[in-house]
Amino acid sequence: MGWTEGEQYARIEDRRQGIAHAVRKAGPGDTILLAGKGHERSILIGRGKEPWDERAAAEAAIRGLPA
Repeated sequence: MGWTEGEQYARIEDRRQGIAHAVRKAGPGDTILLAGKGHERSILIGRGKEPWDERAAAEAAIRGLPA
């Protein structure tokens, strides 16, 4: 028994978009775990490094939700 992409999980290459997707899909009582990048100050995009702030990305996604 395996999981099927698009049914039990979504693969989203862009981390900022993935965080926003997780926030949109979460319901009351759900927990979102952002693992592996929170301590890093940059993210590789293509062949270059971009500044990265995981907390700011999560806060922006949450603020985008209707109150």
